[in-house]
Amino acid sequence: EANACSPPMNFSMIWKFDNSATFSVSFGGSSNHQISISPVGAGSAGSGVLLRFSGITTTITGLLPSTSYSVYTRDSCTNGNFSTWVGPLTFTTSCAALPAPWFEPFDSNDWTPAPNNQAGAWPSCWTRTSNNTGMSFVTGPPPFNSFNTGPNDDHSIGNSGKYVYLDAIGFGGTGTST
Repeated sequence: EANACSPPMNFSMIWKFDNSATFSVSFGGSSNHQISISPVGAGSAGSGVLLRFSGITTTITGLLPSTSYSVYTRDSCTNGNFSTWVGPLTFTTSCAALPAPWFEPFDSNDWTPAPNNQAGAWPSCWTRTSNNTGMSFVTGPPPFNSFNTGPNDDHSIGNSGKYVYLDAIGFGGTGTST
């Protein structure tokens, strides 16, 4: 027997923050819906946290900052009669705001120096852009330090910490940074 409960339509995310996200849906076969959310790769439709809502919008709270999630929804027409799942919508919550004063020692595993003066890895809530000038913010310490292009330690006890510095990656024909 075919399922008489039509799935919701126009499932979309309206906005997201560091710990919540709001979704919208058009009615399918009912005004009562279920929504399922789980971290990306941790489950399929209906296997994550399952919440019920009525109307056309719902906000899911208690999410983790800078985390990717998959979200599905379905209609609940009558007791035990559900539509097929719609989705997934995949999104990443925003980074959490940092209270002032703030300090970054650059010593977590997310800050990874790379060989040959490459950029290295940065945590997900940090960004850098390239402006094609040959200058780059780099995670240090580098495996070798070019003469006069950046620091050679971070001044922590034992000189073993990480740091970020601006390095001239390329050189012009006159020996000047480009």
